[in-house]
Amino acid sequence: MTGGTEWPERNAGKTLWSSPPLISEVQRFRDLWWFKLLIVLTGLALFAPLITTIIFAIIGKGANWHGMLSMKTILSMAIGLFAGALSMTLLLTMRLETDVTAAGVHVRFRPFHFKAKFYPFGEIVSVEAVTYQPLRDYGGWGIRYGRNGWAYNVQGNRGVMLKFLDRGNLLIGSMKADEIAETISKRLQKLNRV
Repeated sequence: MTGGTEWPERNAGKTLWSSPPLISEVQRFRDLWWFKLLIVLTGLALFAPLITTIIFAIIGKGANWHGMLSMKTILSMAIGLFAGALSMTLLLTMRLETDVTAAGVHVRFRPFHFKAKFYPFGEIVSVEAVTYQPLRDYGGWGIRYGRNGWAYNVQGNRGVMLKFLDRGNLLIGSMKADEIAETISKRLQKLNRV
């Protein structure tokens, strides 16, 4: 279900779709608690090897004050710093782009989708703005699979549930769930689908 037809990507704020978007939304991971969690985990990854070495030196088990900053300790700290920096960069670059055009729904979850996934209106049976519980229903945020099908979500607990003819369901997390669902519904009605 994460599939969909590959479609051209955004280009410096302009879209390359066959028609201009009827409605668009871009969401990012900007909740402060994500960044706090990453800073704490990076700090633990950085300082845990050093603290462990100091404790072992104090109680005399396997390390001494002269070899306190051994290659293993330095390597462990470097790996922790690299993992933290990589995670922070990933968190800052991740974003969910949703465009509804006259042809269908385009969804791209950067940096994991190189091109937007395209879901044509001809395959959509129904649409509904929903409130859901990200942790319970999908196991969290991101590109997820849960009991209701696939989900692309970044924040909050509102989204647009698309039901397809033969693919199951797709939830697109949205801060504009009602507006996007209404736009899709009007387009489906115009095409006599709903």
